[in-house]
Amino acid sequence: GGGIDGALMTVPHQKQPVIVWIEVEDIHQTVRDVVKAGGQADGEVHELHGEGLVTYITDPNGLVFGVKQPPATDTML
Repeated sequence: GGGIDGALMTVPHQKQPVIVWIEVEDIHQTVRDVVKAGGQADGEVHELHGEGLVTYITDPNGLVFGVKQPPATDTML
């Protein structure tokens, strides 16, 4: 089932030690909205097996977030 996801990374991999992940319906629209609001996209949207589409974004204050769009399921069709 669902839950709170997180990742612990070494400093060379990220600007901050803890990254909050936010589940979204449309990852591409979310990235566009963040950029329009003054944030930035941090890398390409890519598929993470079993998790769906993922990427990092940075808000206008420099805080990094992960965003995730779950894979489509038969119940979503």
